[in-house]
Amino acid sequence: MPGGYGNIKPEDNTEGFQKNPQNINTDGRPRKLVGQVVKELNEKGVKNVTAQQVVGTIETLLNCTESAIKRYATDSKQPMFIRMIAQHMMDAEDNSKILEMLLDRAHGKAVQKQQIEVGPKPPQSLDELYDQEEIDKLKAAE
Repeated sequence: MPGGYGNIKPEDNTEGFQKNPQNINTDGRPRKLVGQVVKELNEKGVKNVTAQQVVGTIETLLNCTESAIKRYATDSKQPMFIRMIAQHMMDAEDNSKILEMLLDRAHGKAVQKQQIEVGPKPPQSLDELYDQEEIDKLKAAE
């Protein structure tokens, strides 16, 4: 830089914003996109979580003791995903909702079978189709 560190003078800035106002970034630094953040995290060794790992984590945490869940909930060295699940599991107000949600995530919602009958019920015998007099006529015709 002209003048060196600590010796910069206003007259050194000949190509500043006064002459080029189009270079002023009024919005600040552009925000990072998700892809950029993922790339940076991957470069630091942070890997993606697979669907199987999510299910495995939930199933394993559901089998832990209360003291283990408390440890995971407060241990800042644990992945945030595990801490969040453990914290929600410790929430006494939402315990049943959390349990239902975790089981649904790990194993899917419970299957509910419903039988729907449409239209009239099909006849099971000749008695339902014909009265006795018509049945006697049909048998006589044979």
